[in-house]
Amino acid sequence: MKRKLSELVTIQIGYQHRERVEPASVGTHRLMQVKDVVTDGRFSEFFDGPVGLWTGSLYMVTPKGPGWKYQVTPGDVLFVAKGSRNFGIAVTPRWVKPFLDTWDDVLASSQFYILRPNVNRVLPDYLAWSLNQPTTQGRLQSMATGTHMKMIPKSSFEELLLDVPSIEIQEKIVTVDSLAAKERQLLGRIAKQRLLLVQTICQNAAKGIPRASEEN
Repeated sequence: MKRKLSELVTIQIGYQHRERVEPASVGTHRLMQVKDVVTDGRFSEFFDGPVGLWTGSLYMVTPKGPGWKYQVTPGDVLFVAKGSRNFGIAVTPRWVKPFLDTWDDVLASSQFYILRPNVNRVLPDYLAWSLNQPTTQGRLQSMATGTHMKMIPKSSFEELLLDVPSIEIQEKIVTVDSLAAKERQLLGRIAKQRLLLVQTICQNAAKGIPRASEEN
């Protein structure tokens, strides 16, 4: 069954800090920003999926006004609304590393939409998975506006149609996707080790060093 996103979640735009956010150890809250989104490179080895959030280097801020409006809680889904890559990231242990002991002081920046799912209709992990599917990504790209900085307007985002099966089917999809992602990660590690082995054998051959099986 197809449902509008607005039927599945409440949507809150993240916190807009008036000043430039700099690295700081002083503040009342920790702020999640797009810089903390991991897709490849540094910290990607901690995630089995294509995208995640790294909480190990969150900047500190002291918000002006009610910070609770922008608070991130486990079970939310953060959607990157600004920029050329618009991911959904569930605030669950699979998607967020390290997973925090407390979330009382964690805010999301205005680069995100904070989605709070109705868990009787949609699971956070399924929602993030669905938002990241190629067909959904294509529809999201068609919604984007702006020239210097693309953005998905909230009014258009609310109208996004998603396939929403039963909770039971959602759980199965999430499980299969997680297992497939872990398999890809393991195969990638095996391929790297195999390449390293082949490089070592070839380098030793070039130096005239015999293989262990040839020494006997």
